[in-house]
Amino acid sequence: ESLSVLLISALFIILAARVEFAAIAELGWGLVAVLAILMLIARPASIFLSAIGTTLNWREKLYLSWIAPRGIVAAAVSALFAFQLERIGYESAGVLVPLVFMLIITTVTLQSLTARPVAKLLGVQEPPAHGFLILGANPVARLVAQALKKHDIPTMLTDTNWENVRQARMENLPVYFGNPVSEHAAKHMDLTGIGNLLILSPYKQMNSLATYHFLDWFGDDSVFGLVEGDQDQRARLQTAGKVQRTRGLFDGVSYAKLASLVSQGYTVKTTQLSEEFSYQQFLNQYQNQALVLFVRDSRDHIHPVKDMETLEPGDDWVLISLVPPQPQKERRDREEPASEKGDKTASGAAPA
Repeated sequence: ESLSVLLISALFIILAARVEFAAIAELGWGLVAVLAILMLIARPASIFLSAIGTTLNWREKLYLSWIAPRGIVAAAVSALFAFQLERIGYESAGVLVPLVFMLIITTVTLQSLTARPVAKLLGVQEPPAHGFLILGANPVARLVAQALKKHDIPTMLTDTNWENVRQARMENLPVYFGNPVSEHAAKHMDLTGIGNLLILSPYKQMNSLATYHFLDWFGDDSVFGLVEGDQDQRARLQTAGKVQRTRGLFDGVSYAKLASLVSQGYTVKTTQLSEEFSYQQFLNQYQNQALVLFVRDSRDHIHPVKDMETLEPGDDWVLISLVPPQPQKERRDREEPASEKGDKTASGAAPA
């Protein structure tokens, strides 16, 4: 790949060296007319015709019509055509090369500078990368991915365990089978809309490797990992501070603890806070057994929770939490009416 870039760059220099400024100046207004026809008529016509039968809407077709810079293929072919045409007697064929190079310069410069504004104007700009790449496709990771999916948050699971990958696919979750830091993953793992990393894997070496790798991709504030359990104290002494700051996800629980809660039947529940139902009331309802995983703020942004004690959600926020299968308070509320009914029946019964 590096060699091809070098060769293409050298070819551009060689071909451009044959172009004279005087030849470009001689083109005059004819150059402007040709550029306008190619960019505003020929390209849109080819896009709209070739897109017949596709699912592209008119905005996407229009954007494709505008983003069409020419490159080395056009330059090389034009030089070859000009040489062959001049050889068989077409004296004006010499204008072909400067014309094509001006087309390349114009399209690359103009369309590159206007690509983002045009995409925004047409409403086809890629949304902010607020999704999550989840390291692991185990039951814990799949449960978290399903919770995020219900809130329309893009997710991508990745695991080297085929059984975990198979289960994720059966649950209709996007998953990549392989090493997420490999060259193959860089080429084939679709991270569209994803700008965060959640490390929910029991493999400590892979966790550290992925942390180092994706810190450069996503940034310091977008990589989240679990603590290392009983060995976390020793790990802190051996881990760079930059990596250590990513740990402590989900109130500092370990993967083993999360897996244990899931195996006990804990489920993910979404709770809408309000003035009538505060965060403290939520904690009291589950007698502090609930584990808040994410919060969704008033701007519809999802944030992973690190410390529940310092968490101060607003009245209109949404909590995504791991809750017990049957909260003790609800069980007690159901048992008390039943006991009272039984007492009334016993007291009202006629003696035998």
